[in-house]
Amino acid sequence: MKAMWALIRFSVLENLRSRTYLVLALFAAAMMLVGLMLTVLGGTEFPERVLVDTGLAMAELFCLLVVLTNTAMIFLQDLETRSIYAVLAKPVPRSMYLFSRYIGLIAVTVVNLILMGTFHVLLIHASRLVVDVAGYTPRLDLSVYIAAIASIVLKIGIIGALMLMLVIAMTSSTGALATAFLVWLAGHFNREISFFADRMGPSAPAFLIRTILWIIPDFNALNLKDFIGDTVILRQFNPAMTLLYWVAYVGVTLSVCAALFARRDL
Repeated sequence: MKAMWALIRFSVLENLRSRTYLVLALFAAAMMLVGLMLTVLGGTEFPERVLVDTGLAMAELFCLLVVLTNTAMIFLQDLETRSIYAVLAKPVPRSMYLFSRYIGLIAVTVVNLILMGTFHVLLIHASRLVVDVAGYTPRLDLSVYIAAIASIVLKIGIIGALMLMLVIAMTSSTGALATAFLVWLAGHFNREISFFADRMGPSAPAFLIRTILWIIPDFNALNLKDFIGDTVILRQFNPAMTLLYWVAYVGVTLSVCAALFARRDL
């Protein structure tokens, strides 16, 4: 257990010290400020909704890029610098190494979203000083906002597990990044893809598409941030089923990761 916590701590610190992390954090914060500027200049009737949507989108994009790049870079860096050999020689089971790396990525994501969420909420409340809209007073339901942040953590957790599997299975970090990004996009448009398959009728391509859709994660089920102002959708949201889906998908993915990593020659 001590070895696992040491690996998790090392993984978190390694992610936070990355230069890529700092660049992406500054970029995301700058984009939130740009969202505020666009709201001020645009004179929209719903400035708070624009600020909330822009900020959450930037926070999610930031966490996505951090997880994808760090998973590809750090894991391959461990192989190139041979630091992984020192860890596995202690001895530390390969499955523990993978699980600790994954927990470290999730921990960094949570820290990122807490910091960026706090900055975002303060920015929304400060917007009343610069937004020139009659009667504008920012009202933010913190419980719904926190739920949206939690849904982002779940989405990043799924794509992080998939990215870890792709890095182990593929020899190219570029190929793993491209594949993970395509899966991220497809997971947000799975309903449209399913509709397209239905229009194709009973055919081999349609069957192949439906099979792929069973494998690709359904990010729409976790995409709570896009429905913060929609009370109907929020009432239909089932946290228990969502969490069960997340645990099952991540559990299967990490199991595949462990199996692939156990057979990989280092």
